[in-house]
Amino acid sequence: RPCVFSPEPAARVASRDSAPPTSKKRASVPTDPLSSNPVARALAAVWLRATNVEVRLAGRLVLEDVSLDVAPGGCLAVLGPSGCGKSTLLRVAAGLIAPSAGTVTLDDVALTAASAAPLRRRMGYVIQEGGLFPHLTARQNVTLGARFAGLGAEATRARVAELCTLCRLQEALLDRYPTELSGGQRQRVA
Repeated sequence: RPCVFSPEPAARVASRDSAPPTSKKRASVPTDPLSSNPVARALAAVWLRATNVEVRLAGRLVLEDVSLDVAPGGCLAVLGPSGCGKSTLLRVAAGLIAPSAGTVTLDDVALTAASAAPLRRRMGYVIQEGGLFPHLTARQNVTLGARFAGLGAEATRARVAELCTLCRLQEALLDRYPTELSGGQRQRVA
């Protein structure tokens, strides 16, 4: 079973060995320089709740009885040995696979086959090997979501600069292609 760790009190994790989450109170969304932009506000308002999630793949139990709450702007780390279900839990939370049992909600909307695509547009998910398009520069990869969401050029430039600072990535590196970046740089770009 994966170990889910949150350095923030707003996130609560439960398994069959602990009590279910009791706090229904939501933390406020952190102030964001793009808060006047409705798209940016929607992107920042993601709230994740998994309740008694179980996943069976090819008849094998891969994830068992996982429950967790993550507040908007919350930070959550999923730790565990290889094969314990960390990636499966993230894939369920992103709506890439459906749980065999239990429920997942994002901002109080049930994650179903019908709701998965629009909800997925409101979250970020970085796979272990990165997910960069090799024919695009790092900057083009980074700004794909903003262009898709209709964010203006100036707001996009400002957000890219902010994210480069946050990820400790020199903005000049964004003009390179993924093959010209180190593995760590590719992960930060993704």
